[in-house]
Amino acid sequence: MAQWNDMSLWLLEHYGGAMLRVAGVGPLASWRPGPTTLTSPPRQTDGLLWARLFQETMERLFLVEIGTFAERRLAEQLWSGALRVLLDRGVLPNAVGLVLRPKGNIEVGASLSMESDLQWTKLGMEWRISKLWELPAAGLLASADPGAAPWAVLADLGADEERVLHDCRAVINQVRNEEERTNLLAATQVLMGLRFDSGNDAQYFGIMGGERVMNDSPVLQRLLTAAEIRGEARGEVRGEARGEVRGLLAVLRGRFGSVPEDLQQQIRAMTDADQLDMLLGAAGVVPDLGAFRAQLSA
Repeated sequence: MAQWNDMSLWLLEHYGGAMLRVAGVGPLASWRPGPTTLTSPPRQTDGLLWARLFQETMERLFLVEIGTFAERRLAEQLWSGALRVLLDRGVLPNAVGLVLRPKGNIEVGASLSMESDLQWTKLGMEWRISKLWELPAAGLLASADPGAAPWAVLADLGADEERVLHDCRAVINQVRNEEERTNLLAATQVLMGLRFDSGNDAQYFGIMGGERVMNDSPVLQRLLTAAEIRGEARGEVRGEARGEVRGLLAVLRGRFGSVPEDLQQQIRAMTDADQLDMLLGAAGVVPDLGAFRAQLSA
């Protein structure tokens, strides 16, 4: 399902406190979402959350980035996101990356560092990485927070998967508002699609209400409509990526002279504007093209 990321962001906006607890932050006294659009430069983060810990009076700022699968670029997103928050707000956030599912043997780094070509200036950063599949689902459900239930279906379910899924449903059933309960059940099924097959494991999806809930969820229907609109706008996104490609090649030529044809072709084949933006930043500080190639293949 293409809605994995969209539904994760909805959960982050509406149940961000539960997500922070999943990442090991707490105990929380309160939380609230912050604006996710940063102006230095304009980019969208997955989540900015203000939270107050128990017995504290001050609020702390948390940057959250979600990786559907374990990919190295999540570390780059945390790096660039934290720097943007610092430039935009003057505050270095507590950064956390939540990885939903493993991907081979890939590990998401918990730190990055960079230095200038003369090694006069050095910059390093660390953050917390939470691998959802390594966390016990029972522990996530112990708080009885309905917002934790959708994440719990991707955690370690133990030997009796069906029993734990019933426990997730019981926690969600505590939500009295029918529409909100339906939305949470739909969100849970969307995330379950990362782990279970809707055909072979239909009984598991049935625990969460099955197709009826998916059809009745206002949030899911809005996300599907938004996905259709984004599909129509894909041409504009490709245009933005082409602009990033031209800018990246211009920086490389300005710093290193000619750019080898194979490297040009590799860059021109890229369509992810966020990745191109990160490479544009790297192009301005790497000492040579060899170091840039290493960034490109990281």
